[in-house]
Parts: sequence; C-alpha cells; structure tokens
Amino acid sequence: DLFQETVGRGIHHLPAERLQAELELFVKTGVAEVRVLDPAFNFPPERGQRLLRLLAERAPGLRYILEARADFLDRETVRLLSQLACSVRLDLISARPEVLRLLHRTFDPELFASQIHLLASEGVDFSLALFWGLQGDNLEGFRQSLDWALSLAPQRLDLFPQPDHPGHLLYRHRAEFGLIPTRSEGNRGESAWSLPELETCRHLAAATDLFYNQGRAAPFFGPLLQATNSRPALFLEEFAAWATGPGQVEEARFFSAADWPAEEILLLQENYLTCRLRQLERSDLVAAAVDLIRFHYHHTQMQAEPETTPLSPESLQGLDLWETRWRKAPQARLVAFSYEVLGLQECRDINLEDFASLFRPVGSVAIFLRRDGMVLCESLAESFLRLLQESNGERSPREIFSGSISRQEGEEIVECAVEEGFLVRA
Repeated sequence: DLFQETVGRGIHHLPAERLQAELELFVKTGVAEVRVLDPAFNFPPERGQRLLRLLAERAPGLRYILEARADFLDRETVRLLSQLACSVRLDLISARPEVLRLLHRTFDPELFASQIHLLASEGVDFSLALFWGLQGDNLEGFRQSLDWALSLAPQRLDLFPQPDHPGHLLYRHRAEFGLIPTRSEGNRGESAWSLPELETCRHLAAATDLFYNQGRAAPFFGPLLQATNSRPALFLEEFAAWATGPGQVEEARFFSAADWPAEEILLLQENYLTCRLRQLERSDLVAAAVDLIRFHYHHTQMQAEPETTPLSPESLQGLDLWETRWRKAPQARLVAFSYEVLGLQECRDINLEDFASLFRPVGSVAIFLRRDGMVLCESLAESFLRLLQESNGERSPREIFSGSISRQEGEEIVECAVEEGFLVRA
C-alpha cells in the first residue's frame, strides 16, 4: 500500500517524506506502473488532493491505478487525476439501494452517475466493480445492476462472487452481511440464490470479462446494444451461450479471458455480431458492426506500439526517392474496411442503423500509426496504397508503378510517404 499501512484494526498514514522517497525510488528503478491500494485515498478530499499533487510532482511519468470513493470525488480531485496517467476503480457493489442498505451503505444513483460523468468529461479512465450473491439481491436484481453499471460506459467492469481480499470491509463482515461462501469455504448456511442462478452469474462475469473488458468494448458497446435491441445483461448472456455453443469455445477457456490473444477476441466479437445480426434479420448492419469493432481494435492496439518516426532530412540527402527501394514502416499497419474509414471517424457516436443508411459500403484501406503520443488513422488513395503494399525492399517506386502513373505524380506520392514515415529504407 503506497499511502497507508494497517496496524491492528486501525490505519496508520505514512509520512510524506517516506512517500516521496518511495516515489523517487520507483522512478530511479524504472517502475512503470503503481497500484495504490487505498480504497479511500480521496477521503477527505483534501487528503486525496495532496497525494495527487505529490504524485504529479515526484513521479509524473508513472501510470497509477487507484481506488476511490465516488461520493468524495470533486472537481479539483478529478482535475488532478486528469493530469496523471491513471485509472480509477470505484466499488459500486450493487446499483440497488435496498441491497446496499443491508451493507450499511447509502447509495444515490443520480449522485454516483454525476461523479462518473465528471470523470469522463475530464478524460479520466475509470472502472467499476459489482458483486453477485449478496443478501437481499437476486439474479434479476444483479442483471439490473449490471445494466446500470454498463450504461455509465466504464473502461472495465469487474464482477465478483464476493470480496476475496482479507482487507476489504465486505470480506471481514461477509458472514454478517450474508455474502455467499466461496467454493473453498464450503456451503455453510442458507442462501437465497439457487445454484443455477449462481452459475448464470458466473457465466455473466466471464462473458463481461472476455467481450467487454479484454475486448476493450467500452467505445462501441452502446451501438452494438442498439443494433441488437438488447440490454447489456441480455447481450452478454446471449454471447456466453453462443461462445460456449456455436462459437465452439471450450468452457475452461471461456473462463480464462486474460489468456486470450487480442486478435482472437476480435475475431470472436466479429463472428458473434455477424451471427446475432443475421438471426435478427439485420444482415444490412453486419458490415458496419464489424467495421466499428475493427476500427476501435486497431486504434487501441496502436496505443501500445512504438512511434513511427519520419526519416531525417539529412538521411535523405542525395537519394533519388523514385529509384530507391523502400519498405513499409514496421510499426504502421494497413487495415481494410467495408465502409470509408473517414465515416467511422466522423460518426463514432452514431447508431449503426443511421450509419448504414447514410453511407455506402464502398470499401477503404486505412493506415494506423502512432506519433507524438497520438494514434493517427488515414484513409489511403489507390496509388498510395499500392506503393505501401508493394514496397517490400525488392522493387523501387518506378518499378512498382511501372508507367501506370506519371513520374511527377509518383514522386509526389513517394515524397509524402517518406516524409510521413510510412516508408523506410530497405
């Protein structure tokens, strides 16, 4: 724990001098990410703000994963969070006030939602956590909580059968609060939840982790719900049934989302939406849905790729660009779409039915690359695309175009591709 340590049943806050020393040590030793295990670091808000200022001052280049209390978020705290590379987790537990009252917690859905919108407006990544099997809750109530949580568009939603961290309040009082026992604890006591209901929750949790969390679905989940006329819980339950049935995903693998390669999750998402939309007799939306998923997948993947850096003017001196053999920059990727990718970029929030009625599937190929900390996506003209696709280090632009365009036009294309860093010397 970066900010506090437990002593007996109390909390002892670490002195600022020790925090500064530890942060400086993290920077010195090359630590990239720090998890702040203080679920109430922002209580009171002034304390949280002091800690955030310390992080920004002593180690601004690290990425932080923090836990926070939504009811103590204020504009200044969110402003400070927005200046850090961080993700904030909030324990929602349940979206049903009557369930939370049994846990001695109050819950104001409007206030919670307003705090979430404050985070989103400042571009702060956030995740939520829900628990199933709570006393006073039931399967339909849990589905309602899941629907409400995903309506807030968190970057991640974790679903737990019960808090399994010994330091968590709910874990320490799990018998008093009527939390269901884990498999390792045996089956002590009565539960209002039937085994089939608990198994449904287990599949819902796995489906959420695979499709939504590991599949990075937050940016496009809303349009998919509209296209399939589904609420989130229903969509994910149907995905679970399809994946372990027609999708031919083995049960054990379905419950191991973290082990899936990203490209396999993309294919699973595309295949499921294709099947589901055809079942609903909405084949007209398949290409748009696949394009939307594919665009966000490549945009997200590029965020972790090395930057594409153009060649220096000095290295190009004396080169005849038209006769030089080139290769496509390895960091850049070419992606084919059914629709013009510019339409996807301009209409990210539009529902798929409106998108398909506004645009025709004329096809396009886009180049994705990362530069100056940003992901760039550009649609490519036919000649530009041909140059990039056929620049394999064996033929010059003159040989690639072979008289199909004028030398002047070809040289302009090559010069642009080199200046943008799309091409590198073979």
